[in-house]
Amino acid sequence: MPAVRSQAGSPPPLRLAIFGAAMKNTAIFSDDPAAGEKLAGKIDRLQKRQDLLKSANQLVRKGNREGLADLGFSEAQIEKLFTPDVFGSIGFADYAIRNNGAEIRRLKKRLETLSAHANDETQEYQIRGIKVVDSVDDNRLQIFFGERVPAEVYKELKSHGFRWTPSIEAFQAYRGNSANYWAKTIIEKHYSQKQEVNAQ
Repeated sequence: MPAVRSQAGSPPPLRLAIFGAAMKNTAIFSDDPAAGEKLAGKIDRLQKRQDLLKSANQLVRKGNREGLADLGFSEAQIEKLFTPDVFGSIGFADYAIRNNGAEIRRLKKRLETLSAHANDETQEYQIRGIKVVDSVDDNRLQIFFGERVPAEVYKELKSHGFRWTPSIEAFQAYRGNSANYWAKTIIEKHYSQKQEVNAQ
């Protein structure tokens, strides 16, 4: 079924009503203590929406207005579902259902990753004599150089997601394999093994 659009080029009111919650800024950050619970709740809401849209489209194809009413659609909403757009399409657009399904899969994968790291503990270690802290509480990988870094080091850190944080006098980025990789790579590229020996 082609994308459903109004004659003005924007989604019809009923489509906006169904997808309104998904259009709002409902970002869930991994360092939120309730992130797992919020992700599970969002997945559940999106799944219910997915089931509703699929059921509605099946009933629209069958011309079953009574069935749509049983799902909770009003007479006005049912009429809109049967009103063809400029392309002659009725019901909810297939692309909207596919996108909603893709979002469900993305969030489930994120929840699995979050659950896998639920028991992580903060670790502190050194690379070439430079202190690195993998902070679970802050959800950041922190690098404490203890001195002003050269311009090229600053540029590389910034290009890979590290930001200078004056309050702790460290460069930090969100925790993860990428941050670990680039912290090690950049430090080992610009700092010699002698620094680690001297620091001991």
